[in-house]
Amino acid sequence: ADGEWRIKSSYRKYVPQAAKVRPDGVTTTEGGLRAWFVPGSFRFCLGCGTSHSTSGKDSLRLTSLSGEGRSSATTMLTLASLRYLYEQDEHLGAEARKVLGFSDNRQDAALQAGHFNDFVQVLLTRSALLSAFTKGDGRALSEKEVANAVFEALGFDRDDPGVRAEYMQQPDVKGNTRRQVQAAMRGILGYRSFFDLRRGWRFNNPNLEQLGLVRMAYQDIDDLAADADEWANAPQVLQAATAQERAAVLRVLFETMRQGLCIATRYLDRTELDQLRTQSYANLREPWGFTEDERPVPARWFVTRRLKDEVCPRGRKLNLEDFLVIGSSRSRIGRELKKPGTWGGGNPYVAQVKDDTYPDVIAALLKAAESYGLVRQEETGVGVTGWQLNGAALLWTPGEGVSPKQSSDNRFFRNLYRNIAGMLAKPEHQLFDFEAREHTAQVEQEDRLEREARFRFTDKDRKEWRDRKGSELEWLPVLFCSPTMELGVDISSLNTVYMRNVPPTPANYAQRSGRAGRAGQPALAITYCAAQSPHDQYYFRDPVRMVHGQVNPPTLDLANRELVQSHMHAIWLAETGRKLDSSIRGLLDMSHPEALPILEELAADLDKPEAKKRAHQRGLAVLAMLKDELTPQRAPWFTEAWPETVFQRAYKELDEALKRWRDLYRATARQIELNFKIENNPAASERERREAQQRHNEARKQRDLLLAGESAFNSDFYTYRYLASQGFLPGYNFPRLPLLAYIPARRGNIGRESFLSRPRFLALGEFGPYSLIYHEGSQYRVTKALLTITSQDQITEGARLATEVARLCPSCGYGHFRSQRDADRCFSCGASLAGAEEVKHLYRIENVSTRRAERITANEEERVRQGYEMQTTLQFAEADGRLQKITTVVLDAQGPLLELQYGPAATLWRMNFGWRRRKDKKVLGFMMNPVTGHWVGGVDDAGEENGDEAPPDRTPPQRIVPYVEDRRNILIIRPHQGLGELPAATLTTLQYALKRGIESVYQLEESELMAEPLPTRDNRQSVLFYEAAEGGAGVLTRLATEPSALAAVAAEALEIMHFKRTAKGQPWVKAVLDEELDDDGQPMCEAGCYKCLLSYYNQPDHPLIDRQDEKTGGLLLDMLCRLTQSEARLGTHGRAPEQHSAELARTAGSSLEHAWLAYVEQHGHRKPDRGQHTIASAQTSANFYYDEYQLAVFIDGPHHETGGQSTKDEAITRRLAEQGYLVVRFSRITSEWPAVFATHADLFGTSKNE
Repeated sequence: ADGEWRIKSSYRKYVPQAAKVRPDGVTTTEGGLRAWFVPGSFRFCLGCGTSHSTSGKDSLRLTSLSGEGRSSATTMLTLASLRYLYEQDEHLGAEARKVLGFSDNRQDAALQAGHFNDFVQVLLTRSALLSAFTKGDGRALSEKEVANAVFEALGFDRDDPGVRAEYMQQPDVKGNTRRQVQAAMRGILGYRSFFDLRRGWRFNNPNLEQLGLVRMAYQDIDDLAADADEWANAPQVLQAATAQERAAVLRVLFETMRQGLCIATRYLDRTELDQLRTQSYANLREPWGFTEDERPVPARWFVTRRLKDEVCPRGRKLNLEDFLVIGSSRSRIGRELKKPGTWGGGNPYVAQVKDDTYPDVIAALLKAAESYGLVRQEETGVGVTGWQLNGAALLWTPGEGVSPKQSSDNRFFRNLYRNIAGMLAKPEHQLFDFEAREHTAQVEQEDRLEREARFRFTDKDRKEWRDRKGSELEWLPVLFCSPTMELGVDISSLNTVYMRNVPPTPANYAQRSGRAGRAGQPALAITYCAAQSPHDQYYFRDPVRMVHGQVNPPTLDLANRELVQSHMHAIWLAETGRKLDSSIRGLLDMSHPEALPILEELAADLDKPEAKKRAHQRGLAVLAMLKDELTPQRAPWFTEAWPETVFQRAYKELDEALKRWRDLYRATARQIELNFKIENNPAASERERREAQQRHNEARKQRDLLLAGESAFNSDFYTYRYLASQGFLPGYNFPRLPLLAYIPARRGNIGRESFLSRPRFLALGEFGPYSLIYHEGSQYRVTKALLTITSQDQITEGARLATEVARLCPSCGYGHFRSQRDADRCFSCGASLAGAEEVKHLYRIENVSTRRAERITANEEERVRQGYEMQTTLQFAEADGRLQKITTVVLDAQGPLLELQYGPAATLWRMNFGWRRRKDKKVLGFMMNPVTGHWVGGVDDAGEENGDEAPPDRTPPQRIVPYVEDRRNILIIRPHQGLGELPAATLTTLQYALKRGIESVYQLEESELMAEPLPTRDNRQSVLFYEAAEGGAGVLTRLATEPSALAAVAAEALEIMHFKRTAKGQPWVKAVLDEELDDDGQPMCEAGCYKCLLSYYNQPDHPLIDRQDEKTGGLLLDMLCRLTQSEARLGTHGRAPEQHSAELARTAGSSLEHAWLAYVEQHGHRKPDRGQHTIASAQTSANFYYDEYQLAVFIDGPHHETGGQSTKDEAITRRLAEQGYLVVRFSRITSEWPAVFATHADLFGTSKNE
């Protein structure tokens, strides 16, 4: 009433409040950044004045402070580099005008190549429309003219075979055929011009209209608005409106229809689009033509009320938004027409526009527009009459370059479109040459070689291509690649390298940047630092550490006993001349299921003395090359007799390596037999028979894997891979068996069907249900798991997939499955399993299949990754009923610090528990069709993803928990219970401190040693370490068995963490730690840096890493200092050290044997596994026995010095040696024992007192 604006009482609580914010996000009254706090949802932008409705997500209206468009930035920087190389650098040769882009993920490389190509194509199409206005002196373009105008602005009308080759598959066609192809091209350009009018906007990809470069007009709209006769019977609000106000309201209606593609034009007609698709596939090249799975969006209809859900003939629910734009009173246009501002602010009848009167208003607008031919109505095909805007009434007119909304303004893109439009006006432009391709390990070899030749583009490449193909080689100016291009690929002259992220290490940076500017040429290296990456931001602030960082050569611990011994075994196997069968069953006599001995014929060939002799000679030659490494200090285990011992025992070691397979096979056979009896026992309950059937199926599946025949190569039990996993052979030639994703072939020979591979643990997430895979310009969605043959034979009508069950220890996460499933206490930590989590429906995923979803577009900024909840569990192997586990307690003078558990060839499972965002966390896994393997339910269980392409199978879906399995040498490091429960930050920092120390001491690359917390990331109780290579490098076993190994690692870790090494002989003590300082006298870092504990690979844990461990008062530093003075006491077969020692003491039969055990304990030598061990084949009993080396130890008392007994001892030693056993005898004279231990340091380990 007084002319002042007042806020409604219901909105007062949403009024923005002024605030001041510190850099850490805390509000303050003094200083800080001036800001506004907006209560509730984001209704109104204080910057540009845009109002938003309360519905919808704020995440779609706002972006985070660190939000970015990395793909768009990469594309723009690459384009800018190319334009500079072409337009301004006159000194470069043609073959050097190119850009090599690097990414650390092969799918990111595929995404970036697809983004670049689509961005360039959209950029050219939009700029061509802008250029058409210039050619036409600013004249407006109608529906009939726009397609041809864009066609000509692109230069496609020129009689130039090179130009025709840009969009035509066969540029040499003539006459009517050429005209038909060109007409199809015009049709598609017309479609894209209309499609670009749709609603939807991205700040880093705005269209011409949003930038004010094009304005859409409607013919006769002003005449209609001024025609009083048309509004005579309309609602009062329309009668009272002025002509200008009615024109404004009509524009609101027409804009809604146009932006919803409710347009009657042949370019959006369904039938025309189908014909265009057919012509495009046959005659046009991508990306100008329609891609294979591109589904052109036809015209929709505008309706004034919401309909009930419709169902298609196949029974599926129709998505009405694919057909209709709803203009009801509650819709966006409905709310707009109820606002007084829409009517100019002075119309007295606006208040009458309510939900019940709105239909009359919108009907009057449509009826009046129909009379002027601006809209038309027709049946929609879904049971309602709809309206469409007449395409002939649309006019494209040049704009003034002022965005209609401030929020849509983007000066950069406005200038870009204008610049490209200017370039298109010049026939000599090379914009059509700008093309990018990916170069990664997932690209077929033939395609990689072709792209390398196109990228080099030397005279030699062009000539070879011309001679081989009979056509000219096309130049490729941009290649986006994974680290495969760092080394070994010839790319000729190159001056510009682009890195999509900061490389993991300075070595990677040196290799990538070093690809440019060779032979004294100038070079430009561009590195994009992502705002959301701690790694990138660290080096953005301190680039010198990356650019001038030290490049370390590859490292390998050549003094590693297991590594050298496995190579000796390989030499021996080669000298035997026998090629082993691909399946282990081909090595064994399966007619003797209890013993399963090696076949007699094979054994005779393998155990020939001549082969051992030849191998010994070759082995000595190889070892001679390692003489500088195999020193007493670095390799105390190496003696002159060691090579001969290895080759004499090689056959025995091979036989022992097969022991685990034999145990698995026998256990599986027993399980099949036992459960078969229960299944057929009429006295058993229904539940008992059902559980027995499940276990029976599990056992059959395991047996089939063990007996793998023709498919053995892709099995864990392929003979050579299995022997590598047991440490008998080197594992370098046997990378972890991957999980494969099938990629279907595309139409028109664009790509071919192929399989992409990933390491299993990585693939469980990357190839998980409904995940997207980026490859060769397209997105492929994982739609099903390829059921293995062993699973298919268990499927019958209405049957279910055979799944497994695991019980997870709540304390340590150890997995009790298969033979250990029914345990009462945890095999690892001893905790009760009464409250163990039971994971049911576990199904092993071998390979998956995909279908093409859509092409990669310029709207893709980052890969879409599905959020899964993953968990890792493990199980120690068993042999002869004993757990293959070495338990070690690490302690110093103050008491125990850590407990270590080492497990050779342990089983690791990684399980996918389901969507991270699922509502019910207790429901694990995904739904799958058990016959076809198709996933059911869609992303986040939000609905079916397969749509009409889902198979017509009516089998009820089955819930499964996908998992993958691997076998690795593992080491669990658990803080001793006496230290109490450590905070997450302390344990995380300890994890990476030990990892860094291990890598430095044993010369491992970061990727060779994996570490992750157990049982989960949210509940850190211990750390799991495992080696990446098959069989490992023997590092973990050294940590678990060598008394001072962890002490050396801890000292190295402290030095890596910027603490100065103490003077020789002085212990590390937390209270007097001397910290390194930089040139300014400040600490090298606070909580961590990339010189100490941070790395590219542990970025998710950066918030938890604190080298000072301030929250606990430096407990971590105290632990590491104590570890430097610690020693390891170990047990075997799962026994604790004290239990192990007590059992050995009980078996000792004489005072001399007790003295020998005391000597072993005192000097830190390896303890034997058992005492008084009977070896029936040699008719003797060893006083002590080492299982790993098949070493028999005899402590000879005085009576062994008599002649008769001495002769018997020699005969026993000879028989044992012939059978492959090692024998070491100790006399009664204890002063001679140190020399015996030193001679056999490879067996007993070195003395801790040395």
